[in-house]
Amino acid sequence: MSTLFTATLPKTGLRIIQRTYATKTIFVANLPRETTHQDLKLLFSNYGSVYTVKHAPRQNFGFVIMESSSASKAIEAAKGYRLHGNVLKVKESQPRKK
Repeated sequence: MSTLFTATLPKTGLRIIQRTYATKTIFVANLPRETTHQDLKLLFSNYGSVYTVKHAPRQNFGFVIMESSSASKAIEAAKGYRLHGNVLKVKESQPRKK
């Protein structure tokens, strides 16, 4: 879940709105070295709002956090997608086992 908080500042009267969004984290593997945050954002934003992309350029995997309602559709569409010559492996991220 992602949350945007709301508050009204007393002296200025400015209002900040709070919204909570249901999100899912998607694990993306077999990324080519030249993959950028923008590549992943562009790919997954075709299916819904992307909130965050986490990707270390020297690693062949990353995470995309997007709205929950679109994540399943995005996962299915991106499975087998070819990015810079590599076929992506995509699934919903699972919490680490302790």
